[in-house]
Amino acid sequence: MKRLLFLAALALASAAQASSDTMKRFVNPNYVFEEDKVWEEASYELPAYPTQANWVGFFVPLDQTFDYSIDANTLALGSDGVLRMTVRAVSKKGAVNLSYEGLRCDARTLRVYAFGDTINHRWIESRKSAWRRLTPDDTVRVRLRSDMCPDGQVPSSTERALELLKKSPWL
Repeated sequence: MKRLLFLAALALASAAQASSDTMKRFVNPNYVFEEDKVWEEASYELPAYPTQANWVGFFVPLDQTFDYSIDANTLALGSDGVLRMTVRAVSKKGAVNLSYEGLRCDARTLRVYAFGDTINHRWIESRKSAWRRLTPDDTVRVRLRSDMCPDGQVPSSTERALELLKKSPWL
């Protein structure tokens, strides 16, 4: 019985070796795979403080306390694949919060570059301006990503991202 098991194991091992040799012969040399490059953020500049903004609203479900919009004039798709934009949240009593943010669609990450000083009309750079993962409880950014990033991928252009945002449902 032991001899039979040994012969079966030997046959299985030789078959596995033969199949791995066979697989080596069928590698298609027509495909060239690039090494994964480490992502590097491109340089950016804060936009002018929005005085003549072109606000485009978007709906955030389960949030009845604020109205959200982005400034179409500051929406830009960088060479690094980051969608940068000014985001505005207006409370039902009229308080305005502004932020300039970057969104990486494919990596599901966000960075807040600056906050708007609505009294002095200027940007205040964020002290903790680091990339962070989007979490399900950040409904505003999750909604922006779902509206402007088709299938979680970087849109083809700034115009396409804006078109997708304008077509997004208000459900």
